[in-house]
Amino acid sequence: MPVDDLVKILGVEVPVPPSATILSVTADSVSLSLDVPERIPGTRYTVWANGESIADLHHGELAFTVTNLNPGQRYIIRIVATNAGGYATVSDSIRVSTEASGQTDGVKDPASTVKPAIIPCKALADLPSSTVQPPAIQREHSGSFSKRNNTARRASPATFLETPGSTAEPLEVNGAGNDNVSILTAKLQLIRDELVEVEKQEADEEQEFQTSQAELIERRESLRQQLKRREDESGDLRKTVASLEREHTVAQVKKTRAEKALSDLKSKREKLAEDTARWQSEIPSFVEDTKRYADQKTQHASEATESITAIRQEGEADQLAMRTVEEQIRQTGIRIKELEEEKTSLEEAPQEDGLIERQRQAAQEDAEWSQRLADLQARWHDAFVAMNQAQSVCRWHNNDWTF
Repeated sequence: MPVDDLVKILGVEVPVPPSATILSVTADSVSLSLDVPERIPGTRYTVWANGESIADLHHGELAFTVTNLNPGQRYIIRIVATNAGGYATVSDSIRVSTEASGQTDGVKDPASTVKPAIIPCKALADLPSSTVQPPAIQREHSGSFSKRNNTARRASPATFLETPGSTAEPLEVNGAGNDNVSILTAKLQLIRDELVEVEKQEADEEQEFQTSQAELIERRESLRQQLKRREDESGDLRKTVASLEREHTVAQVKKTRAEKALSDLKSKREKLAEDTARWQSEIPSFVEDTKRYADQKTQHASEATESITAIRQEGEADQLAMRTVEEQIRQTGIRIKELEEEKTSLEEAPQEDGLIERQRQAAQEDAEWSQRLADLQARWHDAFVAMNQAQSVCRWHNNDWTF
């Protein structure tokens, strides 16, 4: 899986895979130059050879030499970059074969137990010189799932024992004797050993590839499960956040209403306080008005009593006058009746000269009495209205008023 995809899935910083360039190859050493975009502090670079850790590179060591190697041996060198978080990336595989020594067999010494070591190169002048050209190499990214193409593998390092630039004598098979046959036999045996070693390394690499692939697949599935779990948790968190936001909105609305109600209550309280202060300031004037109204009530009551008394007296006088008038009317009626009887008798008797004059006077007296009766009735009506008004005023003054 590419490093960028791992970074997106893991959500962490993964170091950039390092790379290295072969500078020189000798019989017992290989010099390389470390190529990194930038040396990040806290990143450790470890050199591995044939599946074994050799040593860590110190800060500033961009060129180094792997020593204590066996002549004519094939090596697979990798560089592992590990950051402070413990995440590591591996460089491409660097395949290299050391030069053969002066021995005719060219095979490694089985009794050699010296472990390879790292020597830093401060300058390119420190690099050991090589008498032959280094063999071509193949690189392979260990983090990729694609299998290697074995058909493109280079030839065995034994083919580089005699290069075009070598000073060795050309071999003469015909007539050269048993020495040349021994050399060819040794070369053939070396090639066979190399083929066996290459096949063994291929099997080991294939096993390592399968193991790494299984581990990466398992890790990928684990990361997918973690990602799914985190997505589920994120969905739950989003639902919780949405619910909390709705509750917050409702609480804000309630808070706004409560603040408005509190503001209204404060306004009412302030208005009530202002009214109370105004009423307190107006109490003395209310007391004075009450006293004044009480005095006016007493005065009006006395005036009403006097008015009622006067009206009653006037009413009594009017009633007496009415009775007098009624008596006079009654007497007049009797007189009129007598006069009518007299008139009737006179009409039957011969008419006299003074009868017409008496009838005229009687009619005039009737008219005067009628006018006097109308005047008395009008006065009686006015007296009755005045008496009712006086009684109303008296009832109003007799009520209990509270100030």
